[in-house]
Amino acid sequence: MSGLAEGVPDLDSATGSRFSLVSYLPTYAAVAFLAVLVAGGAPGGRFDPARAHDRLAALGGAELAAVVLGIVLLAVVLHPLQLPLVQLLEGYWPGPLRWLTAAGVSRQRTRRSALESQADASRLSARQRDDPAARRAVLEAAWRLRRRFPPADLLLPTALGNALRAMEYDAGSAYGADTVAWWPRLYVVLGEQLRAVVDDRRDQLDATCRLGATGAAVAVVTVPLLWRSGWWLAVALVPLAVAVVSYRAAVTAAVAYGEAVRTAFDLHRFDLPTHLHLGLPGTPAEELTTNRRLTRFWLQGVPMSDVAFEHQPDAGGHDH
Repeated sequence: MSGLAEGVPDLDSATGSRFSLVSYLPTYAAVAFLAVLVAGGAPGGRFDPARAHDRLAALGGAELAAVVLGIVLLAVVLHPLQLPLVQLLEGYWPGPLRWLTAAGVSRQRTRRSALESQADASRLSARQRDDPAARRAVLEAAWRLRRRFPPADLLLPTALGNALRAMEYDAGSAYGADTVAWWPRLYVVLGEQLRAVVDDRRDQLDATCRLGATGAAVAVVTVPLLWRSGWWLAVALVPLAVAVVSYRAAVTAAVAYGEAVRTAFDLHRFDLPTHLHLGLPGTPAEELTTNRRLTRFWLQGVPMSDVAFEHQPDAGGHDH
């Protein structure tokens, strides 16, 4: 999903903001890790932790300030790349990697089929239908299927991509609303409490994606740095482990974010037509018709020239 617009925050608030969580802290951790390796003698010779300690301890205040400023500037430069990074982890890969995309989709299709079988209540025996544990397992599988996978023809090659696409597919579909077209508009009319939940879960998603990608990149760089350092080469497994754990956490965060977006549609979908002065539908059928027309207008520019606006007067007697 395209997500919320991301601006560059004030540097004065970097320690307590989305910028700090998503951009600054992963960048700081990566630079600090690689700085220790370089200070210890990599890549020219064998890594020596004592040498790294002595060289870093000898840094003066001005040098440390310059390093911190450099990390902040690097984080600022990388911050606008957060959305492309998430899309890369989702599986939106360029044409030359279509073979990898096909392999990933095939693997995800196999996983989806297995989960679909587990969610099929008709496969239960008569004895299993009377077993609460068996019925609960079917319900849990059905829940996971809907939250983690879109229809088979919409699969992406990664678990993260499918969790987000599942949300894009069905968050507003029951109401005739296309999630991608509606979300940027619906978000701005959310209540303060729900918006805070959405923002928090989106921050968790972006932070784990950034940490996973940073860990993978650091692991790749660590290998040539420690290539001549014997068993110290195993240190590369540390950022690699961070990358793996972070990616799995990102998938979980994507599911949680999807639930927040679904809740936003459930509770606030009527707020958007109200703010557009279109009035409220009287029946589910009217809602489907109105929402589908709005979707076509936003996606394709199909005009809604026959719609009558409904303006509600405010307390002062003025229309708004």
